[in-house]
Amino acid sequence: MEERMEAVVGARIKEFERKMAKVNKIARTIPNAIAVKVNARVDKFQSKMSRIANNMQSFGTVAGNAFSGGFIAALPALSPIIGTMVGGAGA
Repeated sequence: MEERMEAVVGARIKEFERKMAKVNKIARTIPNAIAVKVNARVDKFQSKMSRIANNMQSFGTVAGNAFSGGFIAALPALSPIIGTMVGGAGA
């Protein structure tokens, strides 16, 4: 006993393609609608950089004054040497 059955399967492909085209169009517009907020904390960075700049400026001022003070302190010791050299050059 052998029975055969037949079934007809139909699909509306054009309707499916049209709906998928709508879905693809919506999917392409989604990334354009996303907004990302970025918080930049530059105040903390600027305050640290300002502190570093102030320290460098203070160090430069102290070093410059120390060099000038050292030169002024050594000047009396250099006067006899300079006098001897000038006298030797004139002789």
